[in-house]
Amino acid sequence: MRKLIALAVVCTTALVFAAVAYAANVYKVTPATTKGGGGAKGTAAKPVAKSIVFGFTAKDSTGGRATPIKKYSIGFQGLKYFGKAKAFPKCSFAKINQKLESDVKDDCKKAYVGKGLVNNRFGAAKDINAPGTCQLRLVLVNTGKGLALRLDGGNTAKPPTKCPIPVGQAINAKFAKARIGGKSSVALKFTVPDNLTKPLDPPGEENDVNNSVSVVKSSISGKKRKVKIKGVTRKVSILSSIACGNKRTIKVTFTDLKGDSVPSKSTTKC
Repeated sequence: MRKLIALAVVCTTALVFAAVAYAANVYKVTPATTKGGGGAKGTAAKPVAKSIVFGFTAKDSTGGRATPIKKYSIGFQGLKYFGKAKAFPKCSFAKINQKLESDVKDDCKKAYVGKGLVNNRFGAAKDINAPGTCQLRLVLVNTGKGLALRLDGGNTAKPPTKCPIPVGQAINAKFAKARIGGKSSVALKFTVPDNLTKPLDPPGEENDVNNSVSVVKSSISGKKRKVKIKGVTRKVSILSSIACGNKRTIKVTFTDLKGDSVPSKSTTKC
């Protein structure tokens, strides 16, 4: 009987350690839609302007706070970035990364192409169920090479958001060509600065504080501007459709601080 009890204890302990060892981030890409042009797919010669609503959720497989995400690659199947064209206003990353949100607005408002909200969870690294939360405003600004992600929150933001940590900075995200489902596409790639994944870190690993995104919702404008394509003037949005299959795939590859890369995707109408 004692041997059976001892064996049961060993097995239970092994299962607990296995659960801890294999806990990992779980992602869901939602919402993910592209609208405009009556659902037309578009071609390289005749792009179709689209507006985009995009978001995702992230959590630990046990339901707690996710391991902070360090790198993102957000792929938009069949879309092309037209922000390099003269018709689209641009702003330098240096101006977008100014300390005050009001200064960014004064200098870069014409280059604003989207907005959203970023909800975060933070707390001691060793406690993924810590109750800390931080809500940030997101503004997407065209740089001519991609989109700068401007984040503002806390008591220093105007208006302030529910976040105990003052945040006022931008992340430089650039577009790269990609192939998704055999279609010419673009992927928005960026790395999150250390001060956003590990804010207010006191000395000593045992005191590490982790901050991780939990819910993101954003939209990218479908506002049209005139651009010459192969000698013909066309009306396009900053991200316009040049191809689409039966449905469009939006695929995100998340890489966390541990170096684990996990893809997640969603499909939407063309």
